[in-house]
Amino acid sequence: LLLNRMRYVSRLAASSPLVAGALVVSQNEPPTEKAKQKPQKQKKAEFLIVGGGTAGFSAARVLKDAAERADVGRIVMVTDEPYAPYMRPPLSKQLWLPDSDPDRVQFKAGDSVKSVFYRDDDFYDSPELELITQTKVVSLDPHEKVVALESGEKISYDKCLLVPGGTPKTLDILSKNESEVVRSRHSVFRSIQDFSRLQTVVQNSQSIAIVGGGYIGCELSIALARNRDKKIIQIIPDSGYMGLVLPKFLSKWVGQQVSKLGVQHREDCRIQSAEPSSDQRQVKLKLTNGDEIEVDHVIVAIGIEPNIELAQSANLEVDEKLGGISVNTELEAYPDVWVAGDAASFFDSKLQLRRRVEHHDHAVVSGRLAANNMLASGSQDKKVQPFWHQSMFWSDLGEDYGYEAIGVIDSKLPVIGYFKRRDGSVYRVESELRSGRVLRSDEFSQGVLFYTDSDRIVGVLLWGIYGKIPAARHTIGQQFSPRDADKLLNNFF
Repeated sequence: LLLNRMRYVSRLAASSPLVAGALVVSQNEPPTEKAKQKPQKQKKAEFLIVGGGTAGFSAARVLKDAAERADVGRIVMVTDEPYAPYMRPPLSKQLWLPDSDPDRVQFKAGDSVKSVFYRDDDFYDSPELELITQTKVVSLDPHEKVVALESGEKISYDKCLLVPGGTPKTLDILSKNESEVVRSRHSVFRSIQDFSRLQTVVQNSQSIAIVGGGYIGCELSIALARNRDKKIIQIIPDSGYMGLVLPKFLSKWVGQQVSKLGVQHREDCRIQSAEPSSDQRQVKLKLTNGDEIEVDHVIVAIGIEPNIELAQSANLEVDEKLGGISVNTELEAYPDVWVAGDAASFFDSKLQLRRRVEHHDHAVVSGRLAANNMLASGSQDKKVQPFWHQSMFWSDLGEDYGYEAIGVIDSKLPVIGYFKRRDGSVYRVESELRSGRVLRSDEFSQGVLFYTDSDRIVGVLLWGIYGKIPAARHTIGQQFSPRDADKLLNNFF
C-alpha cells in the first residue's frame, strides 16, 4: 500500500515539475470555502484563461512566472467551479484510502500530507493573476477579442486560452426517468462536489451499482469494495474489464482478480430498464443479459463529452469524429485563441495522426505549452513550439496490480505482450489469445505490452513495472520486429 502511494506521488511529479511543488499545502483549511468572486471593474486581460482545471492551472503558473519576471500583462482565469484548480486523479484513487481525510480532500503519501488543491488562495490573490470562480463564460467573439459572462459583463483580451474540459456522460434511462426515485438515486463522478456527494451516498447505502468499465468505473468499484459491508456491482458495457484498453487475455484475468476483492461485475451488458423497487427505496435495474438487480444507488462512469459550446459560439472548428475543438500542432484554434486539455483535438506530429487525450499528464503539458506559445506569439526573441509530447497515464487496480502507459492504448490494435514470471523466465502473448485460456496469476506478475499499428509501436503499457515511462517514450514510433524484442525488453526487465 505504501509503495502504491509512493508510485502515485512520483507519477504526478513525473507529469510536470509544477505538481511536485504544488502538492504540499498548509494544514489550514484548503480553499474549498472560497467565497464567490465577482469580476472587478477592470475588464481587460492581456491573457485570459477560460476554465479552471489542471490545464488552466498549468498555463496560469507559466504566465504568472513570466509576469513576475517582466511586465507581460494581466492574467485572468474564469471558472464555473466554486473551487480553485485541483487535481482530479486522487478523487477516484488516494482519497478512498482509510487514512485519507476526505472532508479536507487530503491524503497521506509516505510521511507527508497532500492536498488535491495545487495552491492556496494566496497564489491567486496577486497583482498578476485574478481568479474568478462560479462564473460561466457564455460566448466568445474571436474577432473582437471579447468574452461575455453569464452576468452580462464582458472581458476583453489580447490572447485567450480555452480549457473547457468535459462533462460526464449520463444515461437517459436514469437521468430522464419518469420516477423521481430513479432520478434521485443515480449520479455521475468527476468533480469535488461529486466526490463529496458520493461520500454521503456510500455512508447511507448498502448496495451500489457502477456503470462503466473504464478508468473511473474500475477505480471506484475497487475503492468502494474495500468497504466489505457494501455490495458493489459493476455493469460493464464492453466485453471485459477495461475492455477498451486491455487486450482480451489480460482483461479477463484482471476481471478475475477484481472479483476476489468483492466486486460483482456483469460484462458485455447494459441497463435495459430502470424503475423504483416495490418499497420505493431502491432502484430496480433490468440488464440486457436478463439479470435483475436492486441497489440503493447507481453511479454512471462512462466517460465525458468535451465542452465545445463556447467554441461553437465563436464558430471555431469542432472535430466531429473525436469530439473537442480542432487545433494545429501549436494548439492554436484561431489567431490568438489556444486550446489545451481534454477538449483539444490536436495533430500528433510523432504518430502522424489526430488525437484527443483525457489524461492528467496531457493536461499539464498541453496547458504549459499553450501558455509558452501565447507568450511567444508575436515576440521577436521567442518561437512557438509544436506539441509532440506523448502523455502517460496510470491506474492501480487494488493494492497488488497496476500499470503505467503511454501513447495510443487501444485494445482494437494488435498487441504483443512479454511477461516475466516469478521464476524470471519471459514469455510472449499476443492479443489473438482468446478468453478460452485462463492464465495463472504468476504469469502476469510483470509485463510490457506493445500496441502496434502497421508494425509500428504506437503505445506501450507497463504492467507491474514502474519508473520506466522514459524508456517507453523512446520506443513510440519505432518499427516493431520480434527479432528486436530482446533488445527492447532490456529497457524494462
